[in-house]
Amino acid sequence: MFALSIWWRLNILMVTLRKVHIFHKKNIQAQCVIDVISAARRTWHISKAYFTNVEEADDANKGSS
Repeated sequence: MFALSIWWRLNILMVTLRKVHIFHKKNIQAQCVIDVISAARRTWHISKAYFTNVEEADDANKGSS
């Protein structure tokens, strides 16, 4: 649940920063933070998918034993 809370906060921050970046095209700091958050979101998706698959594999192995 805690991770989901962080996920939504990252999304809200991302939307806010994109709006700032749209209105201030030369705001390099906002773009850097947007890039970092984008990378964090991609990492979140990859790790979430990996751990979901690992848990499903563990459940399948326990069931077949």
